[in-house]
Amino acid sequence: MVTSRTGTANWKRVQRTVIAEAMHLGITSCPLCQLPLHYVPRSLEHYNPRRAEVDHIVPVEDGGQDTVENARVICADCNKRRRSKRRNRANAPDAWPVPLHSDIW
Repeated sequence: MVTSRTGTANWKRVQRTVIAEAMHLGITSCPLCQLPLHYVPRSLEHYNPRRAEVDHIVPVEDGGQDTVENARVICADCNKRRRSKRRNRANAPDAWPVPLHSDIW
């Protein structure tokens, strides 16, 4: 069975470490949007835009590593926006060859 990269034991360890450090340091607001963070496990709730999530500072697609040094805690909404921007950039017309109408028909 193939697992996702974010399901690896190393990434799960990094997530636990980064969350624990953020809580220990008293980080209570998202560094990107300044809204309060909620430190609650994902499995105990439905989507919570303020849930603290671990984010790669330098995305893996751009050469970032699954390390504590390359991770930070941000809110779920900011993490979702960052993922969305990366996907939109990857799907931009200049990133993929766009077939001409004559190529489709």
